[in-house]
Amino acid sequence: MVSKTNRIIRDLKGQSFEPKTPIATDMYLPNHSGIASHPEMAGEKGFVKKTGDTMTGGLHIQTGNIGATENINADELILENNDHGGLSICTPNDKICTIAFGDPEDTAAGRIQYVHSSNTLRFQTNGGTLALEIDSSQNFDFQTGNLSTTGIITGVNVTSAEDPGHTHTSASAPGAVTSVSGSTGAVVDGDIDHDALANFASNEHFTQANITATGTIASGTWNGTSIGTAYTDAKVTSVSGSTGAVVDGDIDHDSLLNFVANEHIDWTSTSSNFNTSGTGDIGGNTIIGSTTVNPDGTLHVHTATAGTITASNAADDLIVENSGSSGITIFNPAANIGSIFFGTPTSTSDGRIRYDGTVRDLAFSTGTTEKMNISINGEITSTSQPAFLAHNSSIDSNVTGAGTAATVDFDTEIFDQGSNFASDTFTAPVTGRYLLSTSVRYSGGSGASTSTFIFFISSNRIYERLKLPAAISSDGLNLSAVIDMDANDTVFVRLIVNGEASNVIDINGGAVLDTFFSGCLLT
Repeated sequence: MVSKTNRIIRDLKGQSFEPKTPIATDMYLPNHSGIASHPEMAGEKGFVKKTGDTMTGGLHIQTGNIGATENINADELILENNDHGGLSICTPNDKICTIAFGDPEDTAAGRIQYVHSSNTLRFQTNGGTLALEIDSSQNFDFQTGNLSTTGIITGVNVTSAEDPGHTHTSASAPGAVTSVSGSTGAVVDGDIDHDALANFASNEHFTQANITATGTIASGTWNGTSIGTAYTDAKVTSVSGSTGAVVDGDIDHDSLLNFVANEHIDWTSTSSNFNTSGTGDIGGNTIIGSTTVNPDGTLHVHTATAGTITASNAADDLIVENSGSSGITIFNPAANIGSIFFGTPTSTSDGRIRYDGTVRDLAFSTGTTEKMNISINGEITSTSQPAFLAHNSSIDSNVTGAGTAATVDFDTEIFDQGSNFASDTFTAPVTGRYLLSTSVRYSGGSGASTSTFIFFISSNRIYERLKLPAAISSDGLNLSAVIDMDANDTVFVRLIVNGEASNVIDINGGAVLDTFFSGCLLT
């Protein structure tokens, strides 16, 4: 079912002319993306309005507020102005303009038509039957119907259908007209007083007052079928209002050729698919802010040109362009959240950038889970950034001393953010630069040791620290480095003590962290 608003706009959008009133700054075009919608766009209502007024009806176009309430039986299209108002239907000069009145049995039971090729205005009833036609010379043709009125016609000449060559101009013995009949409205009466018309019955004639809604008939010839009076339309010289005044010395409403570019919507620039329905849909590429620039994408907000530049077709759904600084603003109350979502058919919030107005922090989410947060003071936290700390919880006895390379045991994790540490080894989840640090406490020597080495054994290279002399029974050694790792590279710690007769060196461990290994991703 086509909505009321969509049906009206669909009929308008195919024309190549421009609307008469500058509406670019006052048009609310709602959308269904969730980015913005006007609070008054409810149900089947579409409107062009002045900010602050309450709109009603199917489509309400307001230039000025007259403070009146529309008739509920005629509120599908409302045109409101606190000055002169009007509706224009414009077509090429070989086409017909039509206002149709329909019902379920006949979608055009009644019509008002203007035929441009002959400059004729037609009124049709009963399924399109022509009842009245006014030609280019303002002659009235009442077709097969009878003409009746309660008024008086003054200052015209009447030609009888029975004697079309004779025009009555006076009568010496005025008498009442008793009947008017004929297929073309012929006057059948032997004595018509054309001077005073005082004896015409009230329901037989038009009064001048009944015609003044569209102009006064000062003179002309009425031959029974038409009134021959020439009318000319005057050009609008100025249109003003509290907002968006049109200042143009001569607006030609017939040809629309001298409208300046910044006063109106250019339908060619907004593409042939500029459609607005009751739910706020816009089809085709659209530009806002220019009538001369073609849009680079679906919606192009153009304040000023940024130069010779074209948006990437991978990101041209919404384009914001300016010759200076440009940006997009999201407003919401302080107690609420503003968000940008990135969705897929399986997850409408797979990615998200979120600003919380209550605590004033900025958060970034991937895979529907928050991964990074920037506080109001600038602290950055990341719940998934790789980081670990593990230690040796008990003594490992007789592991080195005579040159044996001992892999240091770190059997207890303090934390393992990202779950990347296992079996004394850290595995890099992503390629990057990692800060690693270790400290190893050892004991049990006889004092004969000559050297002690501690190593980071990584997939890419080996990092070493040497301690000399080493002729002591117990000691400790530490090592720190920023190392490069590829995704899935590994690193572990190794200790070698030389000089003892056998492997008598123990690696200490316990509740106190005297032997530990830690690391995190830097960049």
